[in-house]
Amino acid sequence: LNKDPGFLNVLMNCQWQSLWCQVEDGVLNMFGEEEVKQEEQKKRSPEYTVQLRGCKVRGGTDTDRSYRISLSMLGDQ
Repeated sequence: LNKDPGFLNVLMNCQWQSLWCQVEDGVLNMFGEEEVKQEEQKKRSPEYTVQLRGCKVRGGTDTDRSYRISLSMLGDQ
């Protein structure tokens, strides 16, 4: 599943970061820099990756962020 990229606010190391994200081949790739052309992005390595296979995905209704998505794998979030 490949989807259009875009910015997401991601909780990393106990702080929110705005990261450029794209799902490609079942992996969530996260980049720390602003939007780049698709050709340039293919040459770059993501700062963070999350293998989505085996992850539990749920909405985060316990927060004021109405579109929050939580990913967990083996009990880690």
